[in-house]
Amino acid sequence: FAIEAPIFPPATPDDDTINMATLAFGESGTPLSGDDLGATLAFGGDSENYSQASARPPQPLAEVIGLSQGGLHVRLAGHTKWQWHKQNVKVPVRTGDRIAILLESPPNSTQSGARKDLEADEATCLMGVELLHPVLVA
Repeated sequence: FAIEAPIFPPATPDDDTINMATLAFGESGTPLSGDDLGATLAFGGDSENYSQASARPPQPLAEVIGLSQGGLHVRLAGHTKWQWHKQNVKVPVRTGDRIAILLESPPNSTQSGARKDLEADEATCLMGVELLHPVLVA
């Protein structure tokens, strides 16, 4: 498989920070600098808009492409199904998603995963990759 990982510009904070669930620690300085009074709960506000905003999926970290004729199996974060994608199809992946490199189906059969979606009890991932959120080191 191949991964295309574009470099995204740093996220800009929303203009409206008063209607957030909490304010992040360390936003006004370092966490123990004294000018940070800690996280706070939202006070009133439009809870309907907040719940809609928090339900949006995070921005994809990359796109993965299955290069072999067998395609590619991807398991989304928090899901149990391995989703199969045809060869050369770009699949957006996010933090916590898993990409199967060696998928066995049925378990303990030594057969490669079928070209279809597979539930967790139908397959065993013998080798794979889990995406983590990138950390910038200065």
